[in-house]
Amino acid sequence: MKRFYCLFLLLACPALADLEWRSFESADKTKSFQGRLVGYNPSSRKVTVQKKTTLRPVTFSVSLLSAEHQKYVEDRAVELEAMLLLMSSFWVA
Repeated sequence: MKRFYCLFLLLACPALADLEWRSFESADKTKSFQGRLVGYNPSSRKVTVQKKTTLRPVTFSVSLLSAEHQKYVEDRAVELEAMLLLMSSFWVA
């Protein structure tokens, strides 16, 4: 079981390292905010971002983001899922 966790942690490290604060822009690029990606649901196309100013998670439709940031979110969907699974396995164990 320890081998499984080590392998899983190794695969999740890129996701953990990529949780930096970044600027997210609206689809029309008139608004932006600093935050970090903490969740994405591909079936409902909802994204959760932790805002830097309030540290509160905010969930909204990914279509509200610019095309560049939509791609960023969708490219990291698998990494986020792996990270959340890893975190939940440590809380349960």
